[in-house]
Parts: sequence; C-alpha cells; structure tokens
Amino acid sequence: MRETRPPQGYVTDFGNLIIADALEPAPAAGAPEATGGRAAGAESAVDKLAGRYALSPRETDVARLLLAGRNRPFIKDALFISTGTVNSHISSIYRKTGVKSQQELISLAERVARGEDDREASEPGYRAR
Repeated sequence: MRETRPPQGYVTDFGNLIIADALEPAPAAGAPEATGGRAAGAESAVDKLAGRYALSPRETDVARLLLAGRNRPFIKDALFISTGTVNSHISSIYRKTGVKSQQELISLAERVARGEDDREASEPGYRAR
C-alpha cells in the first residue's frame, strides 16, 4: 500500500498554494489559519477578483498561480493540464478582466483587494457587486 504524505505548500496573499500536488482552497472564514492577520471573513484577493469578473473555478485556480508569480510551465504541472489549456485559461482571464499582462493582473488584484478598483461598468468582464 502506498503511503500518502501531506501536500507541501505555503500561504500567499492570494490564497493557499500547494506546490506540485494540487491547489487547496482558502480555509473557511473564521478558521484559525484562515485569518492570517486579516479580519475573520475577509476574502482573498483572488476570490474577490473571481467574483468581480465572473471567473470560472478553474480560471480562479490559474489566476491564483498567476498572482503568485508562477509561469505557464509551472501552472501546467501544478494543475495537470496541457499547455494549450493553460494558455486558453490565461487568455480568458485577461479578456474578462481587461488586462494585457500578468503584471497588470497582479496590480488589478491588489486594487480589487483594497476596494480601489476604479474600472467602469462598461469595461469588458466587469460585474458590479
């Protein structure tokens, strides 16, 4: 019988990342490890971004890795998907959020997390909350 080991990972401002094994969703609000210095019930930046721009669950997984500074080969391996699928998800994320680069996505996520998103409702992908 094969012994399973706990996944290795770390906490980022954009959620919990499990390295090379899989993604783990952020802990439930109010859980001791969920607060991480933030107020109980606070959403992560990627969760706010996903809600604001209607990202699918898999696009949210990809966005979480992009926001942590990961590149396409890392995302492909971490999520067990093809390069083409990674590219498709990234294109969709960029289209929905109206950004053109990973750095713009990171900047947008930081603004959304602070509640400073100044995008107009007419912009592509914007969904008022």
